[in-house]
Amino acid sequence: MGIASRVRSSVRWAEVTAGVLAFSLVTLLAANGGGYWPLAWSWTAFLLSWVSIVVILVHAPVSLSRAEQALLVASFALVGWIALAAIWSESVPRTMLEVQRVAAYVAVIVACMVVVRARSYGSLLVGVWAGVVVVSTYALATRLVPDRYGQFDPIAGYRLSAPVGYWNALGILAALGIILALGLAARARLVTAALAAASLLVLVPTLYFTFSRGSWIALGLGLATVVALDPRRFQLLLAGAVVAVCPAVAVGTAYGSAALTQPSASLASAVRDGHRLALLLTVLAFVQVAALYEFRALDRRIDVPTSVRKAVAAAAAVVVVSVLAVGVVRIGGPGEIVPRVREAFVASSPPSGLNERLFSFSGSGRADLWSVAWRRFERSPVAGGGPGTYEISWMRERTSSVKVRDAHNLYVETMAESGLVGMALLGTVLALPFPALLRARRRRLVPVAGGTYVAFLVHAGVDWDWEIPAVTAAALVCGMAILAASRPTVADRPVQPALWGVTAAAMLVVAVFSFAGIVGNGALADAEDAARASAPARAEHHALRAEKWQPWSAEALRVAGEAQLALGRRADA
Repeated sequence: MGIASRVRSSVRWAEVTAGVLAFSLVTLLAANGGGYWPLAWSWTAFLLSWVSIVVILVHAPVSLSRAEQALLVASFALVGWIALAAIWSESVPRTMLEVQRVAAYVAVIVACMVVVRARSYGSLLVGVWAGVVVVSTYALATRLVPDRYGQFDPIAGYRLSAPVGYWNALGILAALGIILALGLAARARLVTAALAAASLLVLVPTLYFTFSRGSWIALGLGLATVVALDPRRFQLLLAGAVVAVCPAVAVGTAYGSAALTQPSASLASAVRDGHRLALLLTVLAFVQVAALYEFRALDRRIDVPTSVRKAVAAAAAVVVVSVLAVGVVRIGGPGEIVPRVREAFVASSPPSGLNERLFSFSGSGRADLWSVAWRRFERSPVAGGGPGTYEISWMRERTSSVKVRDAHNLYVETMAESGLVGMALLGTVLALPFPALLRARRRRLVPVAGGTYVAFLVHAGVDWDWEIPAVTAAALVCGMAILAASRPTVADRPVQPALWGVTAAAMLVVAVFSFAGIVGNGALADAEDAARASAPARAEHHALRAEKWQPWSAEALRVAGEAQLALGRRADA
């Protein structure tokens, strides 16, 4: 085998590995309730830590850019600060859970660094898109084929949430997939582009049936970012217009179906309308592929003059400005925008109808949640009250009986729990892909990755995406793709042995810590299952094992004590 053949084989292997990594992360975490539970964090951190260690030792990774080196340091500093906060935290058990979750995110970042090459960053994006499509296909099936896959979640209120478990999390996941699908339809090779275009007939209806208002806003801002960054925005806009028609027809049909949008609908009517919509989506998918194929053929043959492109861009800008102007006039003028928006946002609750709710600007109580978080920050602005302790602050100061664990705003909650130091570290971690995005925006799919990443950051400001690893991991992978794309070609050489040696040692610590989490969290889950099954002896055994592996776990002691009470051993309890 010649040198050229070996290089091509190495590139293909890197692309496959990157794609499999991203796809597996999204699908496995999403299938496991979005990765919400501690056992999922521990397994994620443990497996990815060993992936990183093996790659570092067996296949020397590439030389990292300065931005990636800074991200590596900031990521470990963030998890270190959270662990240190256990000293002054209002709840050590809650803070240690945050350490476990953030350790999983650090493992995602490091695994992407060691696996991905500058020429294989696109495979990360394809992997995320494919994973989101698989998750969305199952989610949509629960609505369109309710007689076979239907699920009832009284909390969700007929909003699509399975398998992630939270409708807004599924909504933003679908939105990320939509941005990637549009980018792939416009920029990928024909087969991948056709599949991406067809996948919009799954992704867009999935987003619609979540009735997630924040996800639609994040989608719009993410797409605007893509258009702003892409040097070939005219071609991108045309491709987007071509592949947007069929999904619009699908959503319009779904909007008009009472059986698919009203919780009071009977199962028979939901099955009937669901099957009809499924058939329509199948037909539209074929139409979508044909339309994209024709567009690609025309795009190759026709060279649009620069003057025409500028004229279309100007016309589009005029339309956008006109729409905004009409909106401002209807509100009552520029001076009324902020008061009207604030009044709508602090409204106690949105309309009860799902379609009507979709067009409401009510924050569903978020203003109160953010106020509590801000007051907690004001009391301890430097160090915060301790990671994971927002629920304690809410229970102490809440103005309603609503039970919440998170502030529904990553940034305000981080300031409340981890102070300015924690916010500075988190901000550094999240901001480092942006300089790389500007440098590499002319590379294929990089603007798409940037738009996807921006959509996540926007949505994380109005919801608890950080606590849903399936969503956060998908966004982090897109951020890592941006950083990989910005590496200079010369950086694809195995150097920096000292850096990688320290990284391997750090990941070994993460692996050991995560193994303790696997055993401890697994034992605690077994103890809770045994308690629900009225088997106190077994519950006590598993709970004490969990406490041995995680001595900070108050939950393990609680389950053990309740089991001992059930066994009549009051002194032990």
